[in-house]
Amino acid sequence: MKKRILGISALISFALGAAHAQAPVTAEFVMANNDLNKDGVISHDEANKAGRQLAQTWAFFDTNQDEKVTMEELKAGLAARAQQTAATPPAATPPAASTPAKTPAATPPKPSPSKAPATATPAR
Repeated sequence: MKKRILGISALISFALGAAHAQAPVTAEFVMANNDLNKDGVISHDEANKAGRQLAQTWAFFDTNQDEKVTMEELKAGLAARAQQTAATPPAATPPAASTPAKTPAATPPKPSPSKAPATATPAR
């Protein structure tokens, strides 16, 4: 049971794009650990019995929508996902922190001629 859960977990992780941080998953590994009745396909029911839902990724692998994932579908799906992962560049690393650029100090606005301050008249 532990191997089946591991196989489905690996399949889900890979299908969701998390496998780039893990060892590559092979179709043979997934099939061997999830084809419970050893008929050469993983049925949706078998995947669910392994303890994981494939609702988000099932359609990605079951390309002919027959509720079974064959070895060919697994290989094609895993290859397609590997190409997508390889084509996605890693997130850009921000440049090293540098000193902030100096900006000129703000100068106070000049008063308009009509609002010039009144000058004091000298006392006599």
